[in-house]
Amino acid sequence: MKNTYILAFLIAFASINAFADEEKNKIKCEYPVGVLDNFQTTHESLKILSVKVGPILCKHALLVDEEDILAFEQALFNYADLATTTIQSTYPESLFPGVNAITEQWESQLKNYALKLDYVNPIRFVPDETKRDADGNKQFIMRVKLPPDNANNLVWTLGAAQEEKCKETSFKMSCRDASDNLESAFNPAFTLLNDAIAKKNGKLLGELQTDWKKFIKEARYQTPLDVWATTTLQSDYFNGTDLVGPPPWQAFLLRPSLVFEHIDELEKGDKNDVSLALEWAGINWWNKGFGVSVTSIYNDRQETDAVGHGLTFHIKNKYSLGYVHRSDDNGSFFFNIDLLELFGENKDVYKQYKKHF
Repeated sequence: MKNTYILAFLIAFASINAFADEEKNKIKCEYPVGVLDNFQTTHESLKILSVKVGPILCKHALLVDEEDILAFEQALFNYADLATTTIQSTYPESLFPGVNAITEQWESQLKNYALKLDYVNPIRFVPDETKRDADGNKQFIMRVKLPPDNANNLVWTLGAAQEEKCKETSFKMSCRDASDNLESAFNPAFTLLNDAIAKKNGKLLGELQTDWKKFIKEARYQTPLDVWATTTLQSDYFNGTDLVGPPPWQAFLLRPSLVFEHIDELEKGDKNDVSLALEWAGINWWNKGFGVSVTSIYNDRQETDAVGHGLTFHIKNKYSLGYVHRSDDNGSFFFNIDLLELFGENKDVYKQYKKHF
C-alpha cells in the first residue's frame, strides 16, 4: 500500500511540473475563431481544399516518420495541383505571358519542400499603379512574386485586353480584385504552418523534431495501454489540436516481464531463479533516465511465499532493478528482463501518440 501512495505522489508531482511548461512546448494547429472569415473568395473548391490542407501540414510538420512525410506530401501535392490549375485559368498564358512557367516553378518548389521549408508559401500577385496611358487612364502592372525571396519574378502591364479577360475568368472582377480573390482561396493552406511555426516558433519546431527523435531512440517502449494511460493522465498536453513534443514522462500499466531474482535467505542453489513479474503501474522520466513502478513477482517455490510486492527502478531507460518483500520476510532483489523492450519498436509508439495530436 505504501508503494502505491509513493507512486501516486510521484505522478501528481510530475503532472504539476509538466503543466508549468506545456504551453511553451505546443504549436497551435487549428484556425483561430473567425480567422477564416477573412478569406472571402469565389474559388470555393480551392478554398475548401486549402482549409483542409492547413491543419494537415501543421500537424505533420515534424516529418519524423514515413507516415508524417506521406500525409504532408499528399496534402501539399494535391493542393499544389489544384492551385496551379486555378491560377492558370484565371490568368491565361495568351494574355499573361509567363504565367505557366512561373506557376509550374512554384509548384515544383512546393514539391521540393524538403530542400527548404520556406518554399511552402503562397505565390503572390501584387497589383501596383504605375502611370497613366495615352488617354489619361490609370494603368496598372501586376507583379508576380515567388517565395521565399518574393522578388519581382514576373511583371505584367494590365491593359484593356487583360482586364476584359479577368472579368471573364473571375466573375466580372478586375485583375486587381481577381488577385485578392485568388489569395483568399489559397492562403488558408499556409496560414497555420507559417504564422504558427515559421514566423513565431521556427526554433520550437526544430526542438520538437529533435525531442521526438530522441524519444524514439531512447525512451522505454510502451504498449498501446501505456500510451493510453500517459495521454489520459496528461490530457491537457495531448488535447488533439496542438502539435506537441513527446510526453514529459511515461506511464505504465499492467506490464508483464521476466525477472532474474535473488533471495539471499534461501538455501544455496535455490537463491537465484527466473520469475514472472507484473508492473501494476509506473512512471518514467525518460529524458532524465529515471523511473519507478509498483511491481509484484510470482515464483512457486517451496521454501518461500510465491508472491512478493515491491518497487522496480528504471535507470537510463535500459536497466530495471528492484526489490520485493514477501509475507514470510524473505525479500529479494531482481533484474528485469523486459521482453517488450527487446521486441518492441518505438516508432510504433510514436504512431500511437500521433493519434492524440
